[in-house]
Amino acid sequence: ILAAFPDQCQLVVGGIGPEYQESMAKLMDAMQDNNSLVLFPDENALTFQDMMEVPYDDSEAESDDRQWDVIVIDGTWSQARKMYARYILPVL
Repeated sequence: ILAAFPDQCQLVVGGIGPEYQESMAKLMDAMQDNNSLVLFPDENALTFQDMMEVPYDDSEAESDDRQWDVIVIDGTWSQARKMYARYILPVL
């Protein structure tokens, strides 16, 4: 994905904090918004269709043409679970 869309993607390395990695700071900021999708299998996971049915509360939006930040966790299952638990779950 990173190679296909280099101008629209960011590489974030788990374990390197936002003070040393600008892309980690951007990830943390993106997770604070309601327009972030995390691709990760979890018992509470929603489909994209489910996400589209969640009411969108943005008084400045004139339509439901939301833009999404898609977060793909890549690595071994052990690494992916650690990154999910460390960076994603705390803000959910």
